[in-house]
Amino acid sequence: VELFQNDFEQSEAIIKELHHSSAKQKASFLFYKRTYLYACLKNIQGDYKRSEELLNEVKEIEKDKEGWNIGIRLLQIMNLIDRGKHDLIETNIQNLKKYLGRLKGQRQLLKRYSVILRILTRMMNDNYYFSKTYKRSQIYFDLLQSKDDRYGWTVKAPEVVAFHEWFISRMEMRKFSYDRIFGGKKQEAGSKKDHE
Repeated sequence: VELFQNDFEQSEAIIKELHHSSAKQKASFLFYKRTYLYACLKNIQGDYKRSEELLNEVKEIEKDKEGWNIGIRLLQIMNLIDRGKHDLIETNIQNLKKYLGRLKGQRQLLKRYSVILRILTRMMNDNYYFSKTYKRSQIYFDLLQSKDDRYGWTVKAPEVVAFHEWFISRMEMRKFSYDRIFGGKKQEAGSKKDHE
């Protein structure tokens, strides 16, 4: 909950403890999930290198019915963009595309990620100029920010770092903010259990 209220210090204290306590079972789903959440927090805080290091500890989750693997792959791409590692981005985007292709027909949430994939591909073609891609992809950003269940972001989804806010915050050269997503209003973000 603290994370969605932009209380990143408190969030870090909690997730650091959860990550440490589950490290004894390094191959468990809980460890991977907590490590991913920690990596999300580090990205939001601007520590992309540490976020990437944490993601390297996360293995693909077997029988992932909730979409955590999509969130992991997407955060990896976002970290690469944040670190300017353009030579590695194309391969990761292609891997995400193949992964989504294998999931076709399984879930409604795939529509959102198909749109994100289009934006990422366009961004690559635009040589990573955020504003150029944003202007050319306005219709896609409108979908991502909509209340439409197929395209809109939700607190309970595995995409913890909301892609559209991440993109716009980079374009506007400001910090990522959940307040922007929630329209400046503090909304009930759900319990910690939603993301544990």
